[in-house]
Amino acid sequence: MADVFVERLSVERELVSDDERGQWPFTIPCVAAIARDGLELRRPVTFLVGENGSGKSTLVEAIAEAAGLDARGGRAGRKYGNQRPMTRLGEVMRLGLTREGAKMRLRARNKRKGYFLRAETLFGLAEVVSGLPGYWPEDLSSISHGEGFPRGLPGDVQRARALPDGRA
Repeated sequence: MADVFVERLSVERELVSDDERGQWPFTIPCVAAIARDGLELRRPVTFLVGENGSGKSTLVEAIAEAAGLDARGGRAGRKYGNQRPMTRLGEVMRLGLTREGAKMRLRARNKRKGYFLRAETLFGLAEVVSGLPGYWPEDLSSISHGEGFPRGLPGDVQRARALPDGRA
């Protein structure tokens, strides 16, 4: 089984004022639920599903920030190329780390594992390289994120996604 680094998400409630609890992002239902009850992560992969505007990206960006990853996307251990401050939710999000997760956090910066992959990061790259030799031939900006994102992933991921049972 793959290493699981985070087994629980929570919000450090003492750091969130009463006024803040009545404001975005703490009024988003999924954020409010995690602030109230936390969230157990029991599998190596967790899927967040919801309507546009339901808080999926807000939550995932805060998790990335709490893990020390750039919320714009990228790998663990690289120096921030971004001087943006953390989001308020990222500041108060707490990760319950497994033993492997705690060991990973203690490693030297360049030895840490992790990657925050977001569609917006892939599409930013696609704007620059679409049509160039060695990259995907079609213009990903001409199709939806849902159609374009898998096309930008390695072939094995595309093939697994295409099969009805999800096996390559």
